[in-house]
Amino acid sequence: MVGLGIGTTTPKNMLTLASTTAPQLSLSAGGGLAQWTFRNAGGNFYLSTTTVDGTATSTLSALSIIGSSGKVGIGTDSPLALLDVNGVSAAGLGSATAPSFAIRTDLDTGMWSPTANMLAFSTLGVERLRINDY
Repeated sequence: MVGLGIGTTTPKNMLTLASTTAPQLSLSAGGGLAQWTFRNAGGNFYLSTTTVDGTATSTLSALSIIGSSGKVGIGTDSPLALLDVNGVSAAGLGSATAPSFAIRTDLDTGMWSPTANMLAFSTLGVERLRINDY
C-alpha cells in the first residue's frame, strides 16, 4: 500500500496526518466561523472547538475517548468511568417503565421525573419512591 503522509514520512494508512503538538484535523464551515478539531495524542482521541481565529476555546476537550480503556469523557480529558460527564447534563422526563437513568441490564429500573421538581425511582417498571418539593 502506498499512503500519503502529512507531517510524517512513514504513513501507516492511505492518508496519515501526524502532529505531536497540534490537532491533526480541523473542520470549518468557512471563513469567520469557529472550527471543530480532532487530535490523537498517545492513542487517545480528542474532539474540541476553537474560536474563529483557531485558538482553543478551553483547555479541555469537548469529547475524549481514551484508547486503552474505552472510557468516554465529556468536558474532561481524563474520564474516571466508562462515561464521565464533567458539568451539567440533562435527560428526558422518562417514566416508571422507561426511566431516564436506567440500569443497563434492567431497563425498567432506575430514576425518572414525573413532572418538574419531582424525582421518582422505579423497579420492575413500578414507581417505588417519589420525592417532591412540598
